[in-house]
Amino acid sequence: MRPSAFTTPTPRPASAARLRLLLAAALLASCVPGTVHDLEVTSLGRVRLEGADAEQLRLTVELEIYNPRGVAARIRDLDCQLALAGDFIAAGRLEGESELPARGSRMIALPLSVPYDKVTEEDFEAVLREQIPYRVSGTATLLEPIERDEIRLELQGLVPAPERIEADLSGRGTALFLSEPVVRTDLGGLLTGRAVVDVELENPFRFAIPIEVFDYRVELRGQTIGRGAVARGAVLEPGRNRLQLPIRGDPVRALTGIASGVLDDGRLDVAVSGRVVIRRGERRLLINLDYALTE
Repeated sequence: MRPSAFTTPTPRPASAARLRLLLAAALLASCVPGTVHDLEVTSLGRVRLEGADAEQLRLTVELEIYNPRGVAARIRDLDCQLALAGDFIAAGRLEGESELPARGSRMIALPLSVPYDKVTEEDFEAVLREQIPYRVSGTATLLEPIERDEIRLELQGLVPAPERIEADLSGRGTALFLSEPVVRTDLGGLLTGRAVVDVELENPFRFAIPIEVFDYRVELRGQTIGRGAVARGAVLEPGRNRLQLPIRGDPVRALTGIASGVLDDGRLDVAVSGRVVIRRGERRLLINLDYALTE
């Protein structure tokens, strides 16, 4: 029997390149949903005060983000809200591009605005737990592994708390929380080491904050003229709290600082710095205060 002139060609196996393309497309389709749930906040770094006004704090919070996926991601312009123990208490925007390595971590510095009236006592106490609860909701533009105008991020979990969290409040913006100190002692008191400083500390929240310790030092023309501490038991009530701070003075340094100011330009440059420690069990919140002024 003669073979037909029209034969059906035998199917050829797909090329390796085509298979790789199909697998890659399937992988991307499964790894890049419209809403991302599985990114994790794995550690908390330093907290810096960038500014403050009568209504809110502006902070930069260092967070380590872990990407459990086998594909790296690159995002741009993250807008998000943050909640701790209850409702959302902060909003942030991280501008520019950020890359999250595959099955790896990246530390980001997230700017946040925190209105005082949204923070509850439960939120504040959550910061001092061994495991800090968090919930993040936001959007970003996805650039890699595929480009997408917007993806949603809905994350929640527990982040291990460090034994101490430090927040830095320095510069003139500190004036909202720490008033201009007034020395209630004459020259003889400074020289004999029996000085007292009146100062006001502002608690902008709606609840009282117990203090483990408030230690401080006073500098005059670069010379530390005295140190002191307010021991356990002090409580900062909402609003202004007036404190009288005794100073264990250094007479020689005080005299040197005063003489330097009078002889140079007639001004006495005073700098006050301190540290407020709030403790719960082994967890501590350290608030570093640095207020400089010129008399």
